[in-house]
Amino acid sequence: AKISDVVEECPYEGNLLSAIPVVTCMVRPSVELKRPNNVPASPKLQPASVCQDYSALRLLQCPERGCNATAQFDFEDLDLALYHCFMSVSINQTDFDRDQGTDESVQWVNISGVNAVSDVLPGQNPCGCSNKSSISEFPLLKSFNVTDMLRNQSGIIDVVSKI
Repeated sequence: AKISDVVEECPYEGNLLSAIPVVTCMVRPSVELKRPNNVPASPKLQPASVCQDYSALRLLQCPERGCNATAQFDFEDLDLALYHCFMSVSINQTDFDRDQGTDESVQWVNISGVNAVSDVLPGQNPCGCSNKSSISEFPLLKSFNVTDMLRNQSGIIDVVSKI
């Protein structure tokens, strides 16, 4: 993701860009089929395995104005069959209120070379608010399908965001 150069107030834990991308997949354990040594017998069918959810999260953070933040998800070594994988990104709002007529936005979020979202205006600045938790988190990206990306890129997804 990229934020604009005019985002300069109210850092979250020292970062003007602070977001959490999460990948959630329906998975099944991998099943290894063995070839019989003798004359083939009638096949023994494996019971259907139940899909489960598997989630992974990373941090996207950077402290400067106009910065890029990066994160990588690596599912390469997991012994899981990945089905229906989606990414969501929530951002902790810092200075996105456009109070001086400036473009205080998340300029883009790029997922493994694909522009997933651009020019998002979260619209809030929790500085000076008594109840910061009510406006601090903003859903930047919801349920972006990354299934093919994981399969085509050996289980690795790169996320880059610019404020």
